Amino acid sequence: MTAGLLEKFREVILGKKYLFHLHTNYTDGKCTVDDYCKWAINRASEVLIFTEHIRKRPSYDFNRFLADIDQARICYPDLEIWAGVEAKVLPGGGLDLSPEVAARVPVICFACHSFPRDSKLYQKSLENLFSSPDWKDKIRVWVHPGRFLKKAGLLSVCVSFLQNLAAAALTREVLIEVNLRENLLPEAFTKSIPAQLLIRGCDAHSLEDLDEYYTAPVQSQL
Repeated sequence: MTAGLLEKFREVILGKKYLFHLHTNYTDGKCTVDDYCKWAINRASEVLIFTEHIRKRPSYDFNRFLADIDQARICYPDLEIWAGVEAKVLPGGGLDLSPEVAARVPVICFACHSFPRDSKLYQKSLENLFSSPDWKDKIRVWVHPGRFLKKAGLLSVCVSFLQNLAAAALTREVLIEVNLRENLLPEAFTKSIPAQLLIRGCDAHSLEDLDEYYTAPVQSQL
């Protein structure tokens, strides 16, 4: 990892008003990069972290997406804007993400959007992913943790299972998302993880989502 990159990102999480996990109209969101920037300025947010959906064969022009972010940095110099992607975890521990796209962003998020109903495969795949050297130079975030278990009807009885996976993530400096949209993680679970290794994700697809999560001009931190 680039020297100081993870430390800088942790400083954002702990010390600034940030919006993490934003989806735009390039995929299933309703808003542009510019729309989110205007909302952030009006609500005194300081940092935006876009994590657009991605596949090995993107359905949109990824170059234009990054160009929009570059333009936003020019138009909104008071905002700190990060570019990232949200990639699907594949059975075995790979990501549905091309090396070419991965090389162009500092933040890579892992998500189990669809996965075989096999808890052992799920565990092994995530452990392999966390330890993979392919992404070690990136800020890595496990997003939607617990979604697979919820879909399988196992979340309420598998807290220790989730904690073991979290421990494997943290030893590899993988951050863990507290997803505000789905509210998956038990409170006891989040309290067991150091604050600097958690990141609050709004998983926003519209400005209405942000309005729902942040009703005050200044958002609270974890």
